[in-house]
Amino acid sequence: MAKTIFCRYLIIMAWSVAGVALSLPSAIAEELVRIGVIAKRGYEITLMRWQPMADYLTGQIPGYEFEVLPLTFDQVPQAVAAGNVQFVLVNASMYVQLERDYGITRIATLKNQKSGKVFSTFGSVIFSDNRKFQLHKAKQLRNKRIAAVDKASLGGWHMALKVMLDNGIDPDHDLQSVQFKGTHDRVVQAVLAGEADVGIVRTDHLEKMANEGKIDISLISALPPPNDSLTGFPFLLSTELYPEWPFSRVAFTPDELAEKVAAALITMPQNGAAAAANIAGWTVPYHYKPVRMLLQQLKLPPYDKAKQVDLKQVTEQYAITIITAACTLLLLAGLLVRQHLLTEKLRQNEQNLKRFSHRLSLATKAGKLGVWEWHKNQKELIWDQQMYQLFEVSADSDTPIENQWLAKVHPDDYQMVLDHLTELRLAGDQLHCQFRIILANGSLRTIRSACVIAPATERFDSYMVGVSWEVASNSLAEMNESRAGRP
Repeated sequence: MAKTIFCRYLIIMAWSVAGVALSLPSAIAEELVRIGVIAKRGYEITLMRWQPMADYLTGQIPGYEFEVLPLTFDQVPQAVAAGNVQFVLVNASMYVQLERDYGITRIATLKNQKSGKVFSTFGSVIFSDNRKFQLHKAKQLRNKRIAAVDKASLGGWHMALKVMLDNGIDPDHDLQSVQFKGTHDRVVQAVLAGEADVGIVRTDHLEKMANEGKIDISLISALPPPNDSLTGFPFLLSTELYPEWPFSRVAFTPDELAEKVAAALITMPQNGAAAAANIAGWTVPYHYKPVRMLLQQLKLPPYDKAKQVDLKQVTEQYAITIITAACTLLLLAGLLVRQHLLTEKLRQNEQNLKRFSHRLSLATKAGKLGVWEWHKNQKELIWDQQMYQLFEVSADSDTPIENQWLAKVHPDDYQMVLDHLTELRLAGDQLHCQFRIILANGSLRTIRSACVIAPATERFDSYMVGVSWEVASNSLAEMNESRAGRP
């Protein structure tokens, strides 16, 4: 009897251990991924706006849990240096500095929206309270109290600083004061409260506060843009336009994770997370050369140390030393000039290499992906360069792109592709499709495509956006076996 009880006890224990072992994978927590975001409107608003995007990524990428970490301008470099974030969403000025200092890489660029229009550029608004005075010319800024966001803010300071310098206004001598408020909301509040004469914020911010009922936008007087070609921009604007915020991966973030995040962002539908952030979604990463040129002109980080060596200045600065040790200083001056020329040449080569690396980045790290859009109503199919390479078709051909790539599809997969497209156009909201194409040399290439349809709204026509990439040839066989085995 005792032996029987002991055997039953062993069986129960064995089942318990097996149950625990089977439950271990589900008990293991998902890997936490943090996205550092500049809290340009404060902690709560930043979290409310961008956490839905993190939740969207969590749902799209199994095994990871994404969360937003709102950061001040000063905290962003610290978080990147300490490895506390895997991705960052910052303004383009800060991106240029972080790219140079810590090797971050952009994988997508934000798409803004208003009145049915989608665009990926923004500017700065220099404004006043029109109950006190109206802004018509930049020269009116002289002797005024200025409220700006932060010394590191592109839309809240850098763009407006260029306007002032272009109009002969030296902020250090020609302004009564400059106050950095930390957030865009505080800048607007300071102007309307009379604490500052002029405010500087990024475009679309005044309109957002007006829509939220926080300000009466009719009280705002904005300095006009610098040229007439910018008058069609849908927001108040006082400066040139620059690329929107980039979404970037930190240097230590794995390539595989960065690729999955890039694909998920670019295929993000306009409802849900994009609507919560009040954006139209994400597009392929833009070129940020205009921002680099701006920072170089303003001598702002990371270009604040690139100062020209002027022999006359060196002579004046070391006049006494030159008198006492002329030969030594002449030799030193020669070495400095030579070093400067070598440094400038090295910097130019470095910039050329970076430009090439960024173009290559989309096709390697964040883009072994071809990105495409299809606008049904306009009957327009848009491909990036990687798509042409992937399908081995010509961008210069007179034959429509759709006809070119369909002609490449393997006959055994052709009807399946047509069925998928028909289903998606009629009733679908997303598509995952895998098929083969025949290359010019007769060999086969297996392609996997994923896309979503952004549904039509009162402001937007329906359109399709997706990505395509090459997969191992045996993946198609596995997919067909799986399909054949279905009941």
